[in-house]
Amino acid sequence: MDSGAQIMHALTLSVHWWTPDANAVAPLAATSAPWHGRLPMHECARLDGMQHVGRACASFRAQWLTRRALSAVRPGTEPGAWLIDRLPSGKPVIRNADGAAPLFCNWSHTDRLVACVVTDAGDTGIDVECPDAQRDWNRFLERFFTPAERERLTGETGGTTALVRAWTLKEAAVKARGGGMLRDAQTFSVQPKKPGEWFTVSDTLEAHTPIRLAELPLPGWIGAAAVVSDSSVPLRIECRRWSDAELLSV
Repeated sequence: MDSGAQIMHALTLSVHWWTPDANAVAPLAATSAPWHGRLPMHECARLDGMQHVGRACASFRAQWLTRRALSAVRPGTEPGAWLIDRLPSGKPVIRNADGAAPLFCNWSHTDRLVACVVTDAGDTGIDVECPDAQRDWNRFLERFFTPAERERLTGETGGTTALVRAWTLKEAAVKARGGGMLRDAQTFSVQPKKPGEWFTVSDTLEAHTPIRLAELPLPGWIGAAAVVSDSSVPLRIECRRWSDAELLSV
């Protein structure tokens, strides 16, 4: 995919990701507070106030990548000019009222990877994980997965990788809804897909939410994206990796 402006096709999930260039030295270094001059003042103040510098830098990377992606998908608005609020759940909401069709976004980050999704298809969510992270994934089975999911996962041969894949699908769906894993994870099951199809959700909530999910091609990481969309509507995913130079070119 070229590095120029991207014109979004109808009902497309535009996935953007960044990981440090192989020969980069301290890319987007946290010590330089790279958000100043790029993000709105209230976001700079929020990042300046974070006690953990590494988390502040990861938060900046995620938001700045999302802003660059929004401007690539919808040229004409500078990255720093996007009005992005957050719901109490932390879900980002785009407030720009430019007369065009609304856009939806979400972001995620893990060890040396930042990813976001931008779409005009509906509320969206994304989750990325490092499969080698020192994390006891098995303890999540009872807490976050339904009995049907636990039975399926314990019968799979993929081990930890299968569980991490299931987790990213689950969390992407929860983020698309604007909820939280502790409250909502066991209210629905992610349904296995047939080849060439999207994953779907079996919903036990009163208001049934049509959510579609897909795994993302992120070499070395595991990721998934979700969108609130009727299954009859055609959808496709476009992916773009950003280099250090592209990400900080504005």
